[in-house]
Amino acid sequence: MPRDSFVHLHLHTEYSLLDGSIRMKELMKKAAEFKMPAVAITDHGNLFGAIEFYQEAQSAGVKPIIGCEAYIAPGSHKDRPPSRRDSAYHFTLLAENETGYRNLLKLLTAAHLDGFHYVPRIDKELLSAHAAGLIGLSGCLLAPRISSWKCTTTAWKRNACATVPCRKLPGTSVSDLLPRTTFIFCAEANMTRTM
Repeated sequence: MPRDSFVHLHLHTEYSLLDGSIRMKELMKKAAEFKMPAVAITDHGNLFGAIEFYQEAQSAGVKPIIGCEAYIAPGSHKDRPPSRRDSAYHFTLLAENETGYRNLLKLLTAAHLDGFHYVPRIDKELLSAHAAGLIGLSGCLLAPRISSWKCTTTAWKRNACATVPCRKLPGTSVSDLLPRTTFIFCAEANMTRTM
């Protein structure tokens, strides 16, 4: 991937109900026009558009990155806090491979069947059990501070991004995490070092 390439890793489509309006065909036209090598979708709490996204990306010659902006319950995903504001945080998950995609499916199925309270929610324990193949981004303003998760397992930390080198971007407060094929912005400076 050229050094000056840009890849969207937090993008909501028309499948982010009441939030996104991007249509797949138009997304791929723009991605191809701007010579983006890849693009991710991270719709809120679902993968409703994943197959259409994958097919359109393949047709346009753009690498599809399937993801989701998951809702994480502060306690158990089965708890029912009295207000929506206290019911969940946002946390973006990207499937790195087929294992990650299958884990994303498991997480969202559990969220819709067992954790639905205002929105489909998972919790940190469920996420830790299905972390393989997933990359987590805490760049959303409604994301929790990952470094404060005491119950987060070593495996999840390692799978999320603990082995990824972290360097501060000049003149910014965000960290630039650069694994070989993925470009990730993370809102927490030095996140990998605190994990």
